[in-house]
Amino acid sequence: MALRNLIRWSGGALLLAGLLWVFGHLFHPDDYNPNALLDRFWVPTQVALGLGYLLNVLGVVGLYLHQAEKVGRLGWIGFLLALLGSALGVATAVVLAFVIPVVAAQDSPSKPLFDYIGGPDKPFGNAGLPALAFFVTYVPGYILTAIASLRAGGSSVPRGAAWLIIVSLLVFVLTAFIPTLATVKNIAGGVFGIGLAWSGVALWKGRILP
Repeated sequence: MALRNLIRWSGGALLLAGLLWVFGHLFHPDDYNPNALLDRFWVPTQVALGLGYLLNVLGVVGLYLHQAEKVGRLGWIGFLLALLGSALGVATAVVLAFVIPVVAAQDSPSKPLFDYIGGPDKPFGNAGLPALAFFVTYVPGYILTAIASLRAGGSSVPRGAAWLIIVSLLVFVLTAFIPTLATVKNIAGGVFGIGLAWSGVALWKGRILP
């Protein structure tokens, strides 16, 4: 009973995380816009994404526990990567929400995000490391988790949600550093949130509980 309750509450956390991802990306300012860091939606979207990553920590635990006996090594690797990536996502969101905008507000003219992070010559060059680590943990972690679930017959992530997660994250990665495709990246992030929320609803309602 305790395990079932944990899985159920993990589903609730995943649902909320997905909704926060939808808001955080659909309203996210263009990273390449010089005024993005001063935009009224910058801090709220970063806070939403940070809370989403935090809830993902609990959510991915429920996803894994539900299908642990079926997904094997692939599912275990996906779980570890997704868990680590979620923690790194929280740290990155805190820096993006509460540190860099303070410095950006003092600069004139305004500068885009990647003038502050992305290399050792940037003011917050080290802040780019957690973001990079996020791309090599969170993204492959959730893709592997979804693939493992599909191989296990959709035992934890509903099949439709699993495909949303896989495709949206691939699009997100492919467009993340292309300025002209910033809108596509944000839409992909929102679609990923829908995939998370869909999985969370299924776990919360007990439709795929053992």
